[in-house]
This record gives sequence, C-alpha cells and structure tokens, in this order.
Amino acid sequence: MLEDPDGNAPGFRRWQVRVRVVAQPIDPAEPGSDGLRQQALAALGDGAGNMLEIVRRYREEPSPLRRDSVRGWRTGRLDRVLAGDFDLISG
Repeated sequence: MLEDPDGNAPGFRRWQVRVRVVAQPIDPAEPGSDGLRQQALAALGDGAGNMLEIVRRYREEPSPLRRDSVRGWRTGRLDRVLAGDFDLISG
C-alpha cells in the first residue's frame, strides 16, 4: 500500500496492489512450452494463498516510511529501500 497525503483533506489517499504468490511445482514444465502457463494457472486457481492482507506500506510524505507488518520491520530510509538496498532489512 502506498500512502499519499490527501491535499484536500486530513489523512492519506491509499493505493493498494494485490499480489498472490504460490510455490512453483517441484518438477516445472519445460521452458518455452505451454506447460509452464498451465502449471501457473493450476497453482493460482487451486485457492491456495487466498488470504489477503496488507504486508507492506510505503509513504514518502510527510515523513518517509516503509513498514512490513508481517516481520514487524520499519525504516525511514524509503529512498534506499526503493533503490534496492535490501541490506537495510534486518532478518
């Protein structure tokens, strides 16, 4: 979720992106075949991973912040996180 200050009212506008992640089969299909597509559709269609929750929040203003609610992690160095500096993220 990206939080953006609402210029016309107190609070934030919130922009959400939903992503579903599923495990790849142990024996993936051959690259370039339609088998990879079929395996992906089957994995996404079986209902696994249907739990929807906000995992990460990003905010640039009024103060930069990146929060991960699953790991309980946060930083004010949003610029470095968005630049790919994953060394900031503690295990």
